[in-house]
Amino acid sequence: MLKLLTFVKNCKEGVLRATPKKPRETRRKKILQTALEILPQRGFDGITLESIADALGYTKPAIYYYFKNKDDLVCSLVTDYLKDAHQAICAITDGNGSPKERLIRIIHFYVDRNCEQRGYFTIDHHLGGVLRKMPHTAEADNLRKLSLEIPSRLIKLINEGIQLGEFRDEDPAVLGSLIFSLLGGVLTHMEMPSLASLGVEGLKQRVCDFALKGIVV
Repeated sequence: MLKLLTFVKNCKEGVLRATPKKPRETRRKKILQTALEILPQRGFDGITLESIADALGYTKPAIYYYFKNKDDLVCSLVTDYLKDAHQAICAITDGNGSPKERLIRIIHFYVDRNCEQRGYFTIDHHLGGVLRKMPHTAEADNLRKLSLEIPSRLIKLINEGIQLGEFRDEDPAVLGSLIFSLLGGVLTHMEMPSLASLGVEGLKQRVCDFALKGIVV
C-alpha cells in the first residue's frame, strides 16, 4: 500500500516520466542516411527497402512506416540532395568574392560533398534518369526545376566572370558543361590509387588547377 501511495505521489509531482519516444524525423533521417551508404554498392536498381532494413536491423514493416515504397524513399533521397545542393550553390554564387573565387568554392563544395558521402555522387551521376522516371506530380516537377537551377547558377557566374574580363569570352554554357564534365570524371574515378593518393585537399587543388586553366584569361 505504501509503495502504491508513493507511486501516485511521484506521478503527481512529475518525478516519474514516460520514456520519451525516439522522434519520428530522427529515425527517418537514419533510414535515409543508411540508404545513402549502401547506394554506391547497389545502385538505384539494386537498393531495396529490405536491404535497408537489414542494414539497420529493422523489420521491413518498420521502413514502410516512414516510406510507402522504394519510389517514395528514392524521391526523399533526391529531394534532400537537390535542396541541400541548391541551397549551398545559391549561397556561394550570391556570396562575396570574385567570380573566380566563387567558382573555386563551388568546386570545393562538390569534391568535399562527394568525398564525404559517395552516395551523393551516385545520386548526382544518375539524377537525370531518376528524375525522368518520376511521375509528373507537383513535387517531382519542382525537383526537375531545382536540378536545372543549379547548372544555370554556374552559367550565370561564368557569364559574370566573362563580363568582368576574368574568364574567356566563350559560350558560358559550354564552359560550365566542361567544368561539370571534369568534376564528374574526377569524382567517378577518385578511388583510383593515383587520385586517392592526392587526398581531399590535393584533389580539390588539382581539379581547380585544371578547371581554371581552361577558363581564366
